[in-house]
Amino acid sequence: MGTVLREISLAKNNLITVEEFRCLYDQDKTMLKVADIYESYDREKLKKYLLDFDDLLIETYTLLTSNDNVRNKYSDRYQHLLVDEFQDTNPVQLEIIKSIIDESNHNGKSFWCAGMTGSPFSVCRGIRWEYLELSKHLHQIKDIHPECQLPVYPADIKSLSESNSS
Repeated sequence: MGTVLREISLAKNNLITVEEFRCLYDQDKTMLKVADIYESYDREKLKKYLLDFDDLLIETYTLLTSNDNVRNKYSDRYQHLLVDEFQDTNPVQLEIIKSIIDESNHNGKSFWCAGMTGSPFSVCRGIRWEYLELSKHLHQIKDIHPECQLPVYPADIKSLSESNSS
């Protein structure tokens, strides 16, 4: 059951609906069974007014991208945005971040992210390989805000605690 739930979660994190999931795997009988479970799972949650964590992300994304008033409210509210463990950002989370970073009004605002480019733990959790390429995604943000600076630090910089103990 864990594998099935993982496939459903990965689909949702990539904004793939049940219908799109079926189309992607139309020749794979096992994955079509997963699609049936995905559909039943969503239907049962809807009946009981339940959301799982992936649904919360999708609902947030949908609200921010479909309602200018809500998006503007949060874009105006958060002047500084910090995303830690950026390498663990999945596609829906990246879209949420991009929607909050207001492309028309960036005066006095800042966006910071921190992450590792080669975290093996991220791959184990199903993060897409290209999400380990931080600079690629930072450049997506830079496309929205050309004035952004993208500092790159060497991978072998010692942590503060290591340097203090020397």
